Amino acid sequence: MRYYTLQKNEQGELHLFEAQKTQEGRYISKKYSICNAMEKDDGYSYGLNEDEARTGCAEIGRRVCGACVSHLYGNYNQK
Repeated sequence: MRYYTLQKNEQGELHLFEAQKTQEGRYISKKYSICNAMEKDDGYSYGLNEDEARTGCAEIGRRVCGACVSHLYGNYNQK
């Protein structure tokens, strides 16, 4: 299963980061977002599995980076 975190930049746009889930249930993000436009900060981020990321981003809508979201669907069959 793939995991992601969702973080907001200064302009209010949300970006997805690939992440690993620890045994304690925390999510550790990669340093840069999927689109490479945002660097991870130490603030709060939402941990999501792949299905939650798809549905969550669809519910949020246009505030989520389109390049990051397209990654979720481009890799759909690669679980």
